[in-house]
Amino acid sequence: MDIDFKPIQGTFNFCCTRCGNCCTGDMTIYLNPYDLYKMCRYFNFDTTDGLFLRNIIRLESAENNTWQPVINFRKKPFVFCPFLINEQDEQGKLKGLCKLHPDYKPLICSLAPVGRAICLDTDNDEFIFVKPAPDCAGIGSDITNDLSEIVKQKYKELSFQKRFFKLLEKCSEKSYKKDDYNRLLYTFSMNKNFPDILTDMEKMIKNRGNSPEKYL
Repeated sequence: MDIDFKPIQGTFNFCCTRCGNCCTGDMTIYLNPYDLYKMCRYFNFDTTDGLFLRNIIRLESAENNTWQPVINFRKKPFVFCPFLINEQDEQGKLKGLCKLHPDYKPLICSLAPVGRAICLDTDNDEFIFVKPAPDCAGIGSDITNDLSEIVKQKYKELSFQKRFFKLLEKCSEKSYKKDDYNRLLYTFSMNKNFPDILTDMEKMIKNRGNSPEKYL
């Protein structure tokens, strides 16, 4: 039975086996500004510039002519997330662990296998089951997960994410360029709490019009 991209109705069965398959290969881990904020806290960076300068993240062209940050996967000895670490369990099998787990982990990773579809026009959400990797071993689990509990635990981050998507939409409407996205959404100091940082972003984009560079 094909269970990819199925709407989640209340509960779903899944249990991560720490195989690490979703942290390797051609996976694309899209990040939001709060993910960048958490990563800066992990590295103790003063600004998000450090994430770009150390090639931890890069900007990539995304849907609706937007630019979004993604984790820069390493290429050798194979393609994998730089935060993936492998350790042997008691049986000698390799298990994938995340250096950022749990406090600094990107939202897209911590929610998996729960995906989110947002209709910004109606402000409605739909949560869907997205297979983390084609050969994910956690799919056949008999462990039941309650979607409402997950949403409750991640409510703050989900709220930040929705506000970010609304900002992306506004930037797309104004035909901003790659550098504009970087300066307006992804370059900031860690000297404020994130809610204040996000509010500043909203105010800047609201007031800047179609030529953000002349205000910078």
